[in-house]
Amino acid sequence: MKTGVYVLIIRFEMRVTKCAFVSAELNLSASGLHILAAINGPCLDRCPAMTMQILNIVLYSHDDRKRVLSLRSGQVNIITGASKTGKSALVDIVDYCFGARECRVPEGPIRRSVSWFGLRFKLKSGEAFIARRCPDPTALSSEDCFVDIGDPVDIPERRHLRQTTNTKGLGALLTNWGGISDNLHEPADGQTRRALSATIRHALALCFQPQDAIIRRDQLFHGTANNFFAQALKDTLPYLLGAVDDDYVRKREELKRLTKQLRQCERRLKEFASLRGSGVTKASTLLAEARDIGLSASLASTWQDAVAALREVAEIPGTSIDIPVTDDAEYERLSDERNQLRRKQRRLRGEITAARAFEQDESGFST
Repeated sequence: MKTGVYVLIIRFEMRVTKCAFVSAELNLSASGLHILAAINGPCLDRCPAMTMQILNIVLYSHDDRKRVLSLRSGQVNIITGASKTGKSALVDIVDYCFGARECRVPEGPIRRSVSWFGLRFKLKSGEAFIARRCPDPTALSSEDCFVDIGDPVDIPERRHLRQTTNTKGLGALLTNWGGISDNLHEPADGQTRRALSATIRHALALCFQPQDAIIRRDQLFHGTANNFFAQALKDTLPYLLGAVDDDYVRKREELKRLTKQLRQCERRLKEFASLRGSGVTKASTLLAEARDIGLSASLASTWQDAVAALREVAEIPGTSIDIPVTDDAEYERLSDERNQLRRKQRRLRGEITAARAFEQDESGFST
């Protein structure tokens, strides 16, 4: 006869930036033996990275009672219990407190009885307590988050819990506590997806290993059934594993800044080239404007002459400029020049017509 014994072993260690908060739930036999392992890792003291260890998982009821599950830091913690008693929900509770978009704690006694979920951490320096309100039955999540930091920090009573931040602020705090510094992954040229920064949410994919993820043959990490999240994990994995360090990120940002400066210089050179053009081009236009307001009388026909005339205009003190009312003198001059050219054009066309007529008459006499 099968015993029906269930064991829950959870490994709760957060050693992000070269990572390791692992939570594993294993189904080891057909008899229903479950193992959810949480180890507050003994290797933490040997790792210089910033670390987090969960000391307590706290559930608050609606009538101000609380249930505290204590874990030993730096050791393997084994939680045992019969089936359907909430062992697997611990992973979902931790995930929800870490800023998940949706509360995946199954609907049932836990969701109906709990008003807040809480976690107490041991940080590299001091302790922290975070809590998040259990969503209403008709909601998927709640933005009400509570944060308290101290050395040490006590587990607060239910009546002291209130919203002090939202999930975005909570995620930023957890990312900082996990030792994830500013970083940015920029997709290769030609890719349409946006640049992405690694956060605590990406690190959790390397930490949680619930039962349904372990038994899948085509999925290695938690949450990668979602194609968008799987791609995000690919983008952030080099940083989280330490293949891309903070110094690389700084150098990449410096390269980005220098590249931007290079493009600005190239744009200025292009503008300078367009200003010079094949002749006078824009310089001629500027010089014409200067003539129109009486700053210059030069009629430059070459690039060098136009630049020399513009330099003379630039050296004129602004206080000594007396702009006369010219009644659009430059426009009138250009109009007169255009009229002269049109008269010359008509005269030349008449001469061409007369020449062609003379040629035809000559051909007629010769035949």
